[in-house]
This record gives sequence, structure tokens and C-alpha cells, in this order.
Amino acid sequence: RLTDLDRRSFAGLGAVGFAAVPIRRGGEELIWAAGFVSTQPRRWTAGEMNLLAELTERTWAAIERARAEGALRESEARFQMLASTLED
Repeated sequence: RLTDLDRRSFAGLGAVGFAAVPIRRGGEELIWAAGFVSTQPRRWTAGEMNLLAELTERTWAAIERARAEGALRESEARFQMLASTLED
């Protein structure tokens, strides 16, 4: 459900068809959502929504993986700094 402001904002961009796919933790807590727009009015088919849901899930998984890899790199750098300090 879009507010009137949302509808006007999307219309200003030429987007008149909109679908949103939420990602929920434990089926309850909303943690992220992806929005998809079309320049033509439309009703998204079940197949299209399934495809958008798969794309959203994969995108979220890639974001989470990148965050975890970044945290691991930072942790390794801190460990290396500590190890080099102890060697001196």
C-alpha cells in the first residue's frame, strides 16, 4: 500500500507499476524490502512475483555475505596488528 505522496513521487519518475518484496527475519520482523517499478500500469503475475522474490532473496544473501566478509577482514587486520605488537 502506497501513500498519496509515494504515488506522486513514483508518477514523477514515470513509474506507474510497483511491486515490493519484503525480507523478514523469522517470518515476522521486516529487515529489508526491494521495490520494483514499471513504466506501464500492470498486475504482476504470480510467476513474476516469484522471480522478484528469488531476486530479492539472492540480493539480500549477497549483501549479508559482503558484510560478513568485511567484518572478517577487519577482525583479521586487528588480530595481525595485535600479533605484530606482541612480537615486538
